[in-house]
Amino acid sequence: MRFLKYISIIVVLVSLFSCEKKTTKVLPESNFNDIIIDAFIIDEYKSQEIKLSVPGLSQNDSLIPVSSASIFIKGNGRIYYFTESDTLKGHYFSDSLFAPVVGTVYYLEVQYNSKKYTAGTYMLPVKPFFPLTYMLDTARDEYKITWVANSYDPEEQAMYEVLITPHVENDSLNIRAFYYSFNTVDVSQAFATEPKDIYFTHGSKIIEKKYSLTPRYAKYLRALASETMWQGTLFSEAPSNLPTNIEGGAMGYFSICAVSSIEINVP
Repeated sequence: MRFLKYISIIVVLVSLFSCEKKTTKVLPESNFNDIIIDAFIIDEYKSQEIKLSVPGLSQNDSLIPVSSASIFIKGNGRIYYFTESDTLKGHYFSDSLFAPVVGTVYYLEVQYNSKKYTAGTYMLPVKPFFPLTYMLDTARDEYKITWVANSYDPEEQAMYEVLITPHVENDSLNIRAFYYSFNTVDVSQAFATEPKDIYFTHGSKIIEKKYSLTPRYAKYLRALASETMWQGTLFSEAPSNLPTNIEGGAMGYFSICAVSSIEINVP
């Protein structure tokens, strides 16, 4: 079963040239004042990261980092303050290491330009999972992924991240791909265009991660997929504002996910 046709997004971390024609559609002026909050927190004990930005002036412009914001997360009887990195503008890291726990509600507050944005969420546990499968394409003498996860799962919604590092020394062609299991199947998802296969060489190392999703965060990711990876079919959904759990007018999402990982060494 080719579940990959429904669920994969590939981001190759090298500079590639695209054959698509670049457009210069200007975004509505109302979007210029909207801040984007990317607060993806996981249950690893570390300095957590939150990214702030605003849209560029046109559809193809990069996001513009937002500096000088005040950020904290409150939960489990603690307050964790975030400070902007000296080298990465718009990237804020917690001043102390922490890992969120299941059963606790966490609150986010961001203050920027005299405006306050707030959100609250919680974390679900992540279930054990089977590692991805792959096969050798003898014509190319390379491997390709054949299965990562079922696109439909009535028991658990989850996000899978696949990181592939080639064995060849000084080879910067690293692959990062995302896959999703949802408890619904959208029409645009079922008729989405089949993506290209992911190929990798002998001796590559694969790190596969599984993230737990709350129902509301899964709804956000489903809407994001409808706006991006499932577009271009007769059943594509009309563009719309993505759902968010952030109050105050910001875009983006505040999520907390439990994560489990598997390392695979390709022969």
